[in-house]
Amino acid sequence: MLKKWWFWTIVVLSIIIIVLMIIIFSSNIRAKNQDNTDLNSYEVVKYLESKGYTFETQDFMQTYLTHYIILRNDNEGIWIQKLDNELIGTMLSFKNDQINDEFADMTSESANETKEEQQQYEAYLNWSEDMGLTKMQLVDALDYYDNMN
Repeated sequence: MLKKWWFWTIVVLSIIIIVLMIIIFSSNIRAKNQDNTDLNSYEVVKYLESKGYTFETQDFMQTYLTHYIILRNDNEGIWIQKLDNELIGTMLSFKNDQINDEFADMTSESANETKEEQQQYEAYLNWSEDMGLTKMQLVDALDYYDNMN
């Protein structure tokens, strides 16, 4: 009788330990990949600034034909640009200096033809997932910053 009791005690404790380990492991995964998809434009700007990113705007050659909104983090080597041009429209690009010197087109994977651009596009997807932000949130935050400055 005593052996049977010990057996069931060990089984129950083992199940409790396994369940607790699963809960702890899954909460660590969720903490690593943040979900910020519910943030509005203002909150995204503040969130990125708290992570060391800076925003700036520039007009190319003072013609005002091309307008840049730039988000960058010099410590991480991350550059995100939104280019508005009256002739060619809007372009979004991403660059991680630690990978190579190319910029990736953020609008679609197929727009990135070279191996270097493909590497940057993959880096953009990883960055976006790590930050827990969507492309639309990023565009809206860049526009929000531009309108406020």
